Amino acid sequence: MINLDEHKIFVENLGMEVIPYSVAKQAVAEAANFQDYQAKLEQAMEIMKNAMTDINKTVEILND
Repeated sequence: MINLDEHKIFVENLGMEVIPYSVAKQAVAEAANFQDYQAKLEQAMEIMKNAMTDINKTVEILND
């Protein structure tokens, strides 16, 4: 993910900070792909949940 703060430059004649168009365009494209990242994150969370369930079952068996 692009950190826009790292790409800010101050333009004296505008009196403001700006971000190069190519960087902003790439950041918008990455943000548009957020749903893909969200789906992958949800899959990873499900895998972790299942792993924790398995670990808890194993610990319970060992404690018996």
